[in-house]
Amino acid sequence: RMVLPPLPDFWPQSLRPAEAATTAMESATYVLAITPSSPDRVAPGGSAAWPEVIPALWLGGAVLFIAWHLIAYARFRRAIEASARPVAEEGSIAISWSPVVPAPVALGIFDRRVVLPRHFSARFDGQEQALAMRHEIAHHQRGDLIANGFALGVLALHWFNPLAHIAYRAF
Repeated sequence: RMVLPPLPDFWPQSLRPAEAATTAMESATYVLAITPSSPDRVAPGGSAAWPEVIPALWLGGAVLFIAWHLIAYARFRRAIEASARPVAEEGSIAISWSPVVPAPVALGIFDRRVVLPRHFSARFDGQEQALAMRHEIAHHQRGDLIANGFALGVLALHWFNPLAHIAYRAF
């Protein structure tokens, strides 16, 4: 109730707060006292001071989130590099195939490449192959991988918010 607007007049009386409670809330005065604190200060009751703990938890979560994704990407990239076979080059983009990927994928910001699945030529006809290649190369030309990196950084800052994860997947 402290952050919501007043209840409309048509709201049922049985669901309204008691008159005394409403009057007490309206007439209450709050005082915010800010005092300097040191990192080793402990709040009464023996627990750590929340204004210092919450930012540390948030930052720790963001660091762990980004580290998790970087490690997963490095493992995926290593698995591809261990099994990849060069096929061709399209400008500065190396094209290779690997049994690790189930579908064509664009990788790398500096070492740009497109990795094709092992049975790419057997599963797709010539027109589908050309379309898939143009699609993956377009990711590199438009800078989609850079945008994905920035989006992952923003998601790391909002790691605790389920709506941010949904928005990232939609992005």
